[in-house]
Amino acid sequence: MITVAIAAYVEPGIDKMLKNILSQKIKQRFEIIVVTPDKSTAAQAKSVRSRNVRVIMEEKREGKPAAINRILKQAKGDIIIFTDADVVIGKDAITKILAHFKDRKVGLVSSHLLPTNPPDTMFGFWAHLLYDQGHEIRLNNPFFASGNLFAIRNLIKEIPKNALVDDFVIAKEIEKKGFSAVYERDAHVFVNFPTNIKDFLAQRRRTFAGYYQIKAWYGSGERSLLKEVKPKTVLAYCKKPIHYVWLAELAFYRVLAWLLAFWDLKMKKKRLEEMWVPAESTK
Repeated sequence: MITVAIAAYVEPGIDKMLKNILSQKIKQRFEIIVVTPDKSTAAQAKSVRSRNVRVIMEEKREGKPAAINRILKQAKGDIIIFTDADVVIGKDAITKILAHFKDRKVGLVSSHLLPTNPPDTMFGFWAHLLYDQGHEIRLNNPFFASGNLFAIRNLIKEIPKNALVDDFVIAKEIEKKGFSAVYERDAHVFVNFPTNIKDFLAQRRRTFAGYYQIKAWYGSGERSLLKEVKPKTVLAYCKKPIHYVWLAELAFYRVLAWLLAFWDLKMKKKRLEEMWVPAESTK
């Protein structure tokens, strides 16, 4: 049995995402669990009439970790596939991911993120550079999972309710249990990168604040400002003079995001719901 888990907030296109999953031709019995506090999102999900789709309506918005914990408690699958409502899963990606779990030592399988943004714009340039960097990191460290699409054995009961990078927390918990991880580079998931500075900073400052949590909880520094992007390799992406300008801007805003993350988490001690600001341009 397979469980596909989607924690959604305001996702007007979730019906298309569910149809995308249903078209994957999953051979095993499977269920799709959608948890949301948003009535509109719930209605869109329920409009996809399939016995495989189950919608859980939350009484109030408590954040993504709380939604994930609800799924973990109710999932019937031996394998849980986590994905987002605003991505497009590539052909046969789920089948390719599930194939690795025939090896009983494998506890986590992550996918290959590809940006939908054209590379001839500043944000598209940023997207391709950062996602290519992530690809290179996952080739060496498959536990460097991304919440856009990854799968685990059903071994975790809950995650901290204030976790800002739930995907990395889940990956660390699987690693602690002694299982191995696989990066399936041919399992593609297409992701919309932010297309304005406001959304970029909102997304990155939350993620970077989550890295501070991971350092505190697991003593792990494998995700950091410099380790997530290799300074010696990014210059290879610069083919035109404007690329150097865009690269300088990316460096500036990433440092700014780290400073804002430190301010949010360490100084202001903001709550999860205050820091989880949706990036509207990625929808």
